[in-house]
Amino acid sequence: MTEDYLHFIWKNKRIPKFDFQLKEYQILTIIDVGEYNEHESGPDFKFGAIQFEGIKFYGHIEMHVKSSDWYKHNHHLDRAYDNVILHVVYENDKEVIQNGFKIPVIELKEIIDDKHYGYYISKKLNKATFPCANELPNLDPFHFEYMKIKALEDKLQAKVKLIGSSEEVSLSEVLYQFMGLAFGTAINSTSFRLVLDKVPYKSLLKLNSSKRYQLVLSESGILQSSTSLLSKSQNHWNYKGTRPQNFPTVRVRQFAMLASQFDFEINFIDNCSVELINCFRSKIEEVWTDNINGVKNLSTSFTNHLIINAIVPFIWYVGEFKKDENFQSKAMDILTLIPPEKNRITRLWKQENIIIKNAFDSQSLIALHRFYCCHKKCLSCGVGKKILQK
Repeated sequence: MTEDYLHFIWKNKRIPKFDFQLKEYQILTIIDVGEYNEHESGPDFKFGAIQFEGIKFYGHIEMHVKSSDWYKHNHHLDRAYDNVILHVVYENDKEVIQNGFKIPVIELKEIIDDKHYGYYISKKLNKATFPCANELPNLDPFHFEYMKIKALEDKLQAKVKLIGSSEEVSLSEVLYQFMGLAFGTAINSTSFRLVLDKVPYKSLLKLNSSKRYQLVLSESGILQSSTSLLSKSQNHWNYKGTRPQNFPTVRVRQFAMLASQFDFEINFIDNCSVELINCFRSKIEEVWTDNINGVKNLSTSFTNHLIINAIVPFIWYVGEFKKDENFQSKAMDILTLIPPEKNRITRLWKQENIIIKNAFDSQSLIALHRFYCCHKKCLSCGVGKKILQK
């Protein structure tokens, strides 16, 4: 048995039941298998949900071939595993205690489909990143382009849902939140969310720029965490998987600088797409005009990242808020004017000879992979359905 096979059947919900009787005779029900943590350190599946002894628990899920692997991998020494609510294993050979609590464990040994496991090993089903790749050249491009748009809309709606909507929250506050989350990127977005909760935009309005800067820094905890390697390993900021220019110590200071100087008034959103982009770039440059704190300037590529991951979702949000589709069309248009991202997912698409001209292409393809290909949702995808109908 391999751990990656356990990941595969869990991610794709290929387990025959979701109610399990534990050794202590309690019933444990799987409510949500969670999100597969493919690239970051920490538990294998994040944000899962179970019901145990009549109570719902929300947190992370870890998987091993044997439950004793928990100790072999030194998870008991890592605080990132303190929020694990469920241990899923092929063989339960050892009780696991973490942070003083016994973690519920379910054993899959008796319910694994041996025939499917053999097929998986021989065909390597988990390697089929894009199951339809071989058929794409024979497909009318209309269907692929349609799904790119739909997937991108799904991605933008997910970002809007993450922020939430309320008439009591100003659009300036919403822009502030989108900007903060974008500074966190995927790896540290949760940590930046904690900072945004501690330092809401309205609290900054009462302070001068110097105090704004210091408040964001102090509430982030980054000043304390940068003093030693030990504290780095114990705080909620992730360093693993980030390059030095993206270290939390760099990005938090840059965001603190932005929060202290940036004009979050939204009068620029009525400009045409080109003028809006130019206006935003000018606003960013103005922030660093008087850089008394010596904070590293934002690179052009990171400014593009902010346009893609903060300004575009914000414009989409405004369209939702005002019920004006013109803003949503503008959000899409802005992406066509920004260079494409280069990452693991875009490289995978390029290997399939998919042309990526701009950020609209890269963002839509990233979304298509995340919401459909990753979960093998071929029957929910216009491309997959069209191919299967042949």
